[in-house]
Amino acid sequence: MNVVNQYLPTTPFDIYELHLFHLVARHGSFTKAGEIAGLTQSAITRQVQGMESALGVPLLERTTRRVSPTPAGDFLLRETRRILGDIDTALLRLRENFADAPREVRVGVSRTISLAHLPGFFFANQRKHPEILTRVSHQYSREIIESLEAGDLDLGVISSPAKLPAPLRITHRFNDDFALIAPQTYPPPATPARWPGWLAAHPMLMIHEQSNTGRELHAWLKRRKV
Repeated sequence: MNVVNQYLPTTPFDIYELHLFHLVARHGSFTKAGEIAGLTQSAITRQVQGMESALGVPLLERTTRRVSPTPAGDFLLRETRRILGDIDTALLRLRENFADAPREVRVGVSRTISLAHLPGFFFANQRKHPEILTRVSHQYSREIIESLEAGDLDLGVISSPAKLPAPLRITHRFNDDFALIAPQTYPPPATPARWPGWLAAHPMLMIHEQSNTGRELHAWLKRRKV
């Protein structure tokens, strides 16, 4: 017991401060993190500065536009992501098992997939298991993978990434094709070989390259020199 008492006063931060640091790093903003945590910007800044002072290393790099982790901050985020996820999961299961809370499955769906597949994707499951609450969040694929690693999500629905982190695995796959949707006033050529010229001549609604689907679409266009 004496060893524990000696250790506690030297702990550089607690779970609450670590959670705040993750919020700031995830959203790239003290203001946004403060809104989520119910704190003022100055209050959450003091919390993170206290961590940096106790650790003796800078965790965040501040610019006029955005806050981003330093190499030390990246290391701390990576090494502690699962700790916070395990705590959140334990509390969730505690409420489900002992406080009569409904069972909940947290699912992250990439924005591009949700536009086409989300309604039908969950309908059958909701009808079969009405006792399970499905909480859906819309994120980029990269963010979903990070949330799965951290234990913030139970399932993810994304375009297959080039590589998954070791703890994660793909359980189901379904094939899909890109669909070319055009207004009647600008009908595409009947021959796919003539599509590149038609695409280059008309404005398009592009998917950001930050998503896996976006990268595939941009690569498809680049191969066709559009």
